[in-house]
Formats: sequence, structure tokens, C-alpha cells
Amino acid sequence: MIAGASPATGTPPAGDGPETGRVRRALKLPWFTMPARPVTAVAPPAPSPAGDLPTGPTAFDDAFLRRLERLRVVARRQHGSTSFGGRRSRLRGTSIEFADYREYAPGDDPRSIDWNIYGRSDRLVVKLREDEESLAIYVMVDVSRSMDWGTENKLGHARRLAAAIGYVGLCASDVVTGAAIADRIVALSPALRGRAAYRRLFGFFGALQPAWKTDLGASLRAFAAGQRSRGLVIIISDLLEPGVHDGLRALVERGHEAVVVHVIDPSEVDPDLEGDVDLYDRETGEVVRTAADATLGVRYRERVAAWLAEQEDACARRQVRYVPVSTTVPVEDFLFLDARARRIVA
Repeated sequence: MIAGASPATGTPPAGDGPETGRVRRALKLPWFTMPARPVTAVAPPAPSPAGDLPTGPTAFDDAFLRRLERLRVVARRQHGSTSFGGRRSRLRGTSIEFADYREYAPGDDPRSIDWNIYGRSDRLVVKLREDEESLAIYVMVDVSRSMDWGTENKLGHARRLAAAIGYVGLCASDVVTGAAIADRIVALSPALRGRAAYRRLFGFFGALQPAWKTDLGASLRAFAAGQRSRGLVIIISDLLEPGVHDGLRALVERGHEAVVVHVIDPSEVDPDLEGDVDLYDRETGEVVRTAADATLGVRYRERVAAWLAEQEDACARRQVRYVPVSTTVPVEDFLFLDARARRIVA
């Protein structure tokens, strides 16, 4: 649906400049249908200048980065990614971690024989040890126009979250790829590995700017079809596009594990809806004029709560981990409290 409000003058707010009076930036709200008066079409809002977004993700201080280095992104299963990383693998290799036994076969290294078992049972068995693997982590940021909005800019917050999560993966010797998605895969970083690559990753996320329309379902399906290396896909989005769950299903069916970080601005949950207002769509520029009262506000908040519950339930049905985050919660607090509690990081 349509949101963002201004006094009902018949003219939508101009551009993306500073807000005045009750003028609000636009955002489509799919969870509520307003009693509408006639719809008019207006010129779509111009893209925000780069300086309008909050400080880029490279603005982390050294103390915070040192804390991130102690975390690890949590995968619920092994994905059989590139060997010689920092995680236990289903492959059998040369690490010191014991995995299993099997019968000795000609050609096996005699040093791997367990002579204690041979002394007790007269059987030659060899010890198998865990190999180590790198987890492929794909950190995807929704850059559609609805993200470039909010009391605290949602896209700016998402960029910082993505950079911090990616840094955690790099420090754990995982392979991290950044992506920007809207109605397609807008940008894709190279696969990066090792702490030394963090500047390239931060530069990628720091340069992301709002795109235009949203079709997260199409972009996630395209990613699932084109990405051979299975891994953990972390989607950071406001989920203001109903096709996103079709895209999540495609990821899971192709063997990926998925996590949704749902970015929510407080003004979306509890807006100021009083009097005659114009609501306009951030992505299409359509304007709906309506009259709002206290009853409408109550119904709106109830529908938002139901919509949020629907998002979490839809993710759970697909075995996708879901974690909401408010733009007012600092990245550090989110990672070390909420994300840890929900086993996104550990």
C-alpha cells in the first residue's frame, strides 16, 4: 500500500529534502489499506544524494572491531564449502579433532592406526579426523527505495549491519560475498576471505545507494539459480514486497541456509495519523488522500503487529531464521544481544 503523509493540500511532498510540518518521507505499507479518496500520479521522487545517507559502515572504531573479532556467524548445518577454513567439516582430513574410526585398508598411513583397539580386539582400525572448511556467507542488502526512509535511515542502518556481519565472517576465515538486491541483483562483490579483505567489503557496502522498484522474490530466485556454492544467505530488508517468501523458498530448495534480518523503523509501527493527510508511495509516486482519526490509528497498529507475526511465521515454515531489528537499536547492541540470543552469531 502507500504511506508517508503530508497535510492534504493536493500536492505531494517535494523531493527528499528536510521534513517540515507533518510532511513525511514516503513508504509503501502492505499491511494496511487506508480508506482512500482519489489517487493521483506524481513524478517519482529524485534519488537521494549520497550525503543524505548516514555515515558509511567504515566508521566503526577499533574497539568495536576487536569485539567483532571474537564472534562467529552461526550456521545450523555444514555446507561442504572450501576446505582449510576455521570450521569442522564433513570431510575427513588432517586436523587434530577426532571424528570416527574405520577399518584399516592397504595404503592407509600406519601412523593413523589405533594400536590400543588392536591390542584389545586384534582389529586394525584407523582414526579419522575432522577436516576444516570455510562457510560461504552471502550478505544481501535490500536497496529498494522503501529502504531509503525512516526516522533513522533504514538503508544506512542496513549497510552498517551488513559490514559488521561480513567482518565477523572474514575474521573467522569464512568466504564472504556482499550483494545489493532490489528488483534484480543490483551489485555483487567478489568472494572475499581473510581479515585483510575487510576494507574492500566495507567499501562495497558503503557505496550502496537506493535503487528503484522492489522485486525481492525475483532477485533471490535469480541468485539461487546462478550461485553454485551453497552457503548461508543473510538478507537484510524491510520485507515490503510480498514475493520475498517465494525467493526464500527458492534459496532453501537449492540447498542454501537463510537468515532474514528485518529492518523496522519506529514510525512504521507507530505513526502519527491524524486529520486529513496525503499518503504517497515511495517507489511509484502515487498519492492517496485520506482522513485519519484515532480509530484508524488503532486499526493500523493492530494490522502492523499481525503483519510482523505473519513474516516471522512464514520464515519459520521455511526453516529460515528471522530476527527483527529496529533502526533505533545500535549495531553493537543488536549483534551482541539480539543476534546472539537468536543464534545468528555466537
